[in-house]
Amino acid sequence: MSHSLRVAFLAYHAYPVIEPAAEGVFGGTETRAWTLARALARRSDLAVSLVVYARRPIVQQICQGVRIVRRCEPLYWVRQAVGRHVEVLGRFPWLRFRSFSPGLLWQMPLLAAVRPFRRAPDPRRPDRFLQNLEADGLLCFGVHRQSAAAVATAKATGRRSMVFLGADSDLDPRYAPDSTYVTPYGERGAVCWYALHHADRIVAQTPWQQAALVERFGREALVLPNPIDLEEWDAAQAGEEPPPAVPHLSRYALWVGRADSFHKRPLLCLELARRCPEVPFLLVVNPREPRVEEQLRHQRPGNVWLVERVAFADMPRVFRRAAVYVNTSAAGYEGFPNVFLQAAASGVPIASLELDADFVSRAGAGSVACGDMERLAEYVRRMWHHPAEAIAAGQQGRRFVQQHHDAPLIANRLAQAILEWR
Repeated sequence: MSHSLRVAFLAYHAYPVIEPAAEGVFGGTETRAWTLARALARRSDLAVSLVVYARRPIVQQICQGVRIVRRCEPLYWVRQAVGRHVEVLGRFPWLRFRSFSPGLLWQMPLLAAVRPFRRAPDPRRPDRFLQNLEADGLLCFGVHRQSAAAVATAKATGRRSMVFLGADSDLDPRYAPDSTYVTPYGERGAVCWYALHHADRIVAQTPWQQAALVERFGREALVLPNPIDLEEWDAAQAGEEPPPAVPHLSRYALWVGRADSFHKRPLLCLELARRCPEVPFLLVVNPREPRVEEQLRHQRPGNVWLVERVAFADMPRVFRRAAVYVNTSAAGYEGFPNVFLQAAASGVPIASLELDADFVSRAGAGSVACGDMERLAEYVRRMWHHPAEAIAAGQQGRRFVQQHHDAPLIANRLAQAILEWR
């Protein structure tokens, strides 16, 4: 029998999904990576590892069949803290302060002091850590400098690379070999182009991404819908105990995402809540932009509750009590949000301001308001006051997820693509 093919998922921010006590926040990308890694680890022909940032040594190095590999970056946590307050620009003055924190008084001088002694690595060159990683294939999520480094390392060491698209903005037409464009996340267009151009395989979330990749970059993609482990999700929803974060709310409209002004846009949910004063809103908001976080705290109406962090294992119970899930993401920055799957798996209808993601309408899982806030508010009120209609929409979404997004189904298709590397 041939040896197992070794694949490493590079999802550096995923450790809080695995270990609730770990520092940091997680989102759909990390959930997607961990779900796929665990599903593939059940196979005998693949040996799966997951590479994560962790401040302290990892105690449980094998979790559900996946080898957890710690990547230690001494200044990573400082850069994360600075990044919450400072935006990188592609032109003079190169930096823009979103907000001020006393910590910047020592964090920014520290980063500036070490810079002359550390030659900034070109993301398009091999990464020393990844060169020493025991893996035949490197799997990374999103199009950015870390993906480019993984692709470059694979090329230099005779291994294979796979890039999973995480958003429609991963296919920005401004990405080019000589691009000077810098994304809102501080990623250079030329580096992003490198990752797309040189990856051995690209995985798209939707047919739109597949078509855009061909049109803009001349590359083919495997369309692989985001997965959800329905068996695990259903088991986590069992029992009557309330979610720890919100034990006093028995029913609410739910919003989940980052505190930012251009992508997830939670401030729009405050406007929605004002239009639906009879509906309690629960916003699970991961920290991102301090100014947005402050606005949320000071501008929220009385029917809005804010929660900064909910453990991954507790999210099924948070969704179980939701009457409707609300999405206010900007379609141009989004891809396929994992929270759509979590809502549908829970039988919760989706109320989306503008994002469909080739899911909401096709699955009959809710309503897309095409950017019309009043239309969105009307649907939320209808789901709140007419539970039977909400249940019907939720059941349709659940059936669609069972047919097209169940983790074992998606993992088997991914495994077939990976095993072609033998």
